[in-house]
Amino acid sequence: MKAKNLLLKLLWMLPLFLFIGFTILTVNYGRHSRAVTAAGTAPEDARSAADENCDIHFSVPSGFYERDFELALSAPDGFTIYYTLDGSLPTTASAVYSSPLTVTNVSGQEKKYSNRTDLSKTGQPVSSESPEKAYIIRAVGINADGISTDVATATYFVGYEGYYENTSVLSIISDPKNLFDEQSGIYVLGKSYYDHVAAGGDPSNDLSANYYQTGREWERPAHIDYFNADKEYVFSQETGIRINGNSSRGDSQKSLRLYARKEYDGNSRFLFPFFEENRYPKSLILRRGLFRNQFLPSLVYDRNIGTQKYSTCVVFIDGEFWGDYYILERYDEAYIENNYFVDDENVTIIKDGTLFEGSSVVYDAYGQLLSYMQNNDLSVPENYDYICSQFDIQSYIDYYCTQIFLNNYDFSESKNNVLWRSNSIDESNPYADGRWRWALLDLDFTLNWNDYENYATNSFSDARAVAQHTDQIMFGSLLANADFRRQFVTTFLDLENVNFDYDTVCQKMESVSSPIDAVTEASWKEYFEKRPAYINEYLAETFSLSGVLTDVTLEINDASAGEILLNTVTPDLTAGSWTGSYYSDYPVTVTALPKDGFRFKNWIVDGVEYSDTELTIPLAETGTQIYAVFEPEP
Repeated sequence: MKAKNLLLKLLWMLPLFLFIGFTILTVNYGRHSRAVTAAGTAPEDARSAADENCDIHFSVPSGFYERDFELALSAPDGFTIYYTLDGSLPTTASAVYSSPLTVTNVSGQEKKYSNRTDLSKTGQPVSSESPEKAYIIRAVGINADGISTDVATATYFVGYEGYYENTSVLSIISDPKNLFDEQSGIYVLGKSYYDHVAAGGDPSNDLSANYYQTGREWERPAHIDYFNADKEYVFSQETGIRINGNSSRGDSQKSLRLYARKEYDGNSRFLFPFFEENRYPKSLILRRGLFRNQFLPSLVYDRNIGTQKYSTCVVFIDGEFWGDYYILERYDEAYIENNYFVDDENVTIIKDGTLFEGSSVVYDAYGQLLSYMQNNDLSVPENYDYICSQFDIQSYIDYYCTQIFLNNYDFSESKNNVLWRSNSIDESNPYADGRWRWALLDLDFTLNWNDYENYATNSFSDARAVAQHTDQIMFGSLLANADFRRQFVTTFLDLENVNFDYDTVCQKMESVSSPIDAVTEASWKEYFEKRPAYINEYLAETFSLSGVLTDVTLEINDASAGEILLNTVTPDLTAGSWTGSYYSDYPVTVTALPKDGFRFKNWIVDGVEYSDTELTIPLAETGTQIYAVFEPEP
C-alpha cells in the first residue's frame, strides 16, 4: 500500500520532474532492467541481454570473448540512445549512440576507482598491481517527451582466456556517486570524516567515515552480472549494495552485502540458486578476508548449528578488478526457510545480542529467558528442563564446543553471535518447535591467527579467549547442571574425534578449491595435530573430571550393512574399525543403524553380547571394544 501511494504521488509530480529535467538538460529516471539469465560465449551466439521489460537491446550478451567485436545498440522508434562506459547512469548529457561500438580489452586504461586514496584512512589502494579491467556499458533510450526506457547494463571481458580458473566472476556496476562521492558514497572516508579531522579530531579514528555508516539509508542501487566458473554468463539482476562487516570496513578492500528487493526490479529474491538447487536467497555477502572463515565451518556442516555455504569468486566494481571474494549465504529469514523449511514470516533472528529479524515479542521473551537463567539454579532438574524446552541444547553445545576447540578470540553472547527460532510451533517440522538454535559467524580470529602457539591456549580460562565468556549468563549458568556437563564433555570429544580429527581435516584441506599457501597449511595442520593434547587437559580441569582418557574402538562385521551412531557422531567404519578417545567419567551411547536390506543382530562389548539396538556403555580405563553385528533381512 505504501509503495502504491508513493507511485501515485510520483505520477502526480511527473510534470514537475519533466520541467526540471528539461531545464537542466538531463532526464532523471528510476526504472532499471529486470533480472535476466543468459548464456553464450561468443559473438556469433549473440542475443539480447535484456528481457521484454527493457527496451534497450544489445546485439551481444555480457560475457568473455577472445577477440574485439562490434556492439550494436537498438531502441524503440523515436528514442535516442545515451550511454556511459564508467558505470554512471546515462542521461541526456551522456554520449549519444550513433553507430556500433568496438568492444575491446580495456585493461591498459588507467583505473579511476581502485587506485583512490580515500578508500581507507591509510590511503592504500585496492588493487594497484592488478591491470585487469572489464568493458562495461550502460544505456538508456529517451524520447522527445522525456520518457525513458529501462536502463540496460552489460559487462564484457575481451582476451581473458584462461583467467580466474575454477572460480566465478561477479561484476558490480553502480553509479560511481553511490560508492565514491564525498557526501553519499558508501565506500569512502567522506565529508564527515574530513570535518572530524579539520575540527582537530584524531585522523586514526575513522568511525565517522561513510563506510562505517549502517542501515537502509546507506544502501545504494547496483547492477550485477554473474559468470560461473566456466565463464558462462548465467545471471543478471538489479540489487542493493551495502558495506558489510565490522572492523574490516576500514580496509580498502571491503566486504559487501547484496540485497534483492522489489523496488529495484520487481524481485524480492535473487533469481539464481547460488548454493543449492531451487533455493533462492534474499541477500548475499561478498566476503573478502581469510579463507579460514569459510573452511572451518565446513568441518561442522553436519552438526546442529547453522553454517554458511560459500563459493569463490572474483569481483569487479565498475569495470575494475577488486580482488578475490567469497559469496556467502547470509543469515536472514530466507536462509532459515531455505535450510530449515521454516516459513520466512515465522522466524525471529538475534544477531550480536539485538533483534535482527522478526518479532519484538519473541525477542523480549529471550531477554526474560536470560534473566531466568541468571536468577535460577540450573542444577535443579526442573529449572534445567525448562531451559531445554526453550533452547535446542545440543545446538548450543555444538556451537560452544566448536568455538572452544578452534580457540575463537572474537565471539561472545553479544558479538559475532547468531541465534534464531520459529515464532510459532509447527509439529510437522522439528525445526519449527519454538526453541532457539545457534549459527557460526566470523571465525577469522581462530587457530594460530596471531602467530602465537594457540593450540596450547586454555580457551576455558585464558583471558584473551573463550574464558572471558564463561562468566556470561548462558555458559556460566548451564555449567551448574550435571546433565549439561556430561552432554558437553561427550559432544566435545565427539567433535574432536571425528569432525576435528587431524587426518580428516588434512584430507578436506587438500580437497578444497581455494588454494592455501604452504605456510598457512603447515600452521593449520600443526594446530589440529597438537590441539587435543592440550585442550583435553583443560577440559578435564574445567569439568572436574577424575577419570582417564581411554580408547573406544568400534568394529562392524560388514560396513555395507550398517553404521554405528556413537553419541552424536557416525564414525567412518568403511575400514571395519575406528578408535576414538573418551574420558572414563561418562558412558558412551551407541545406536545401531542398519542399511536397507539389513537388520541389526547384536552387540558384543568386551566379549559380552547385547541385543538392544541402543546401548549405554560405561567405559573401562583400559579401553572398551564395541562390535556391531548386522545380517541380511530374511
